[in-house]
Formats: sequence, C-alpha cells, structure tokens
Amino acid sequence: MTFQQYLMLFFLIMMALAFPYYIRANVKTRLRKCNEKNDVEGSLKILDGRLYSYLFGKYAVLWGKIQLFMATNDMEHLAETLNTVIDGRFSKKEKNQAISTTFFFFVDAQDKEMCKKQLKYLKDHAKAEEYEFDRAMFRTLVDHSATEDDVEIIKGKINVLKNAKGNHSIQIGIMEYMLGIHYSDNGNKHEAKQYLRDARLNLKDTPYHSKIKKML
Repeated sequence: MTFQQYLMLFFLIMMALAFPYYIRANVKTRLRKCNEKNDVEGSLKILDGRLYSYLFGKYAVLWGKIQLFMATNDMEHLAETLNTVIDGRFSKKEKNQAISTTFFFFVDAQDKEMCKKQLKYLKDHAKAEEYEFDRAMFRTLVDHSATEDDVEIIKGKINVLKNAKGNHSIQIGIMEYMLGIHYSDNGNKHEAKQYLRDARLNLKDTPYHSKIKKML
C-alpha cells in the first residue's frame, strides 16, 4: 500500500470516528434551539424520534422530557414521565436524579400522591439527610403536619446555606416560606410574619414574591 493510500485510509477512519459525534452534537443543538423557542411540539418530536433514543438511550429521552415539562409547568405529563422512570428498569442514580429534581414541583403543586410515591422511593434509596429534608418539606407544605424535628431540619438547612459560598437566596427564601406556612398553621402569627417577610425579600422576582405579599 502506498503512502497516499495509507493517508486516505487514515482520513476515512477519522471521518468514521468523528461522524457519530457530529450527529450527537447536531441533535442536541436542534433540541436546545427548540427548548429555547418554547417549541414543545418540536422538542417532543426530537425526543420521541428513534435517532435520539438510539444515540443517547431511553433514560436520556425521559430526562429530556422531565426538563421540558418542568420548564412548561406541565404537571400531568411530568407525573406521567416520572412514573415511567420510577416503575422502569433504570439505575438507582437515574431514579434519584429524576425524583430529587422534580420533588419540589409536586410539593408546590400539592400533589400528595406523587409526593408520597417519591418519598417511598427516597426512604429506601436516598441519603438519610436528603430523605429527611424532603419529608419535612412535604409535611410542612402539603400535609401540614410538620413536627419540631422537621422545623429544626429546615432551620439547620437555612444556616448551612447562609454560611455557604455563592448566592442561595432563592433556596433560603423557599425554606423561610415553608417556616412561615408552618407557624401560620400553628397560630404563631409573629414568627409566621417574620419568616414570610424574610422570604419575600429573598424571593423577589419570583412567583412567590406576590404570593407572599398577599399573605402578609
């Protein structure tokens, strides 16, 4: 084989190796552009296509849908997709990711059954600290049955975030809102107002700001 033939073979091999990466990048770019345009139909067409499943796997399809339905606040399809993940043959890491990411969405939507299903899984598979905090969140905002232990868990989380690097104002604000709800449920108006005022400041420019304003 001549040098030119070796060179041609080398280029052909390189092209064959690079082609799948090009296809993957192209598909991801198309999906990102659809998401940015809020083109739900276009995004679903890509995610439901055989090519996306072939390139990235079944879980990647469902994870893409979870992100899409969270962004569009489509709780019905979000619940349907999450149930597919929970009940399907996926890894512990994949299920934990899907449940942990969506849990607050179902808490906020007051979907008690979905929250209970998620907590049942987290109890057996997540870290104790994560499970206890999510349970405290559920008891405070959905079940309205928070205990003093739940309150201390939430306060402890707030203190950790206040001392952590970076901007955690929204997370802190959500937890202050949770405590405001708890104290309001228990008739402690002074504590409720204090936490709700702090939450309103931390949740400025979010839907919770006007919601809390109406409560004060």
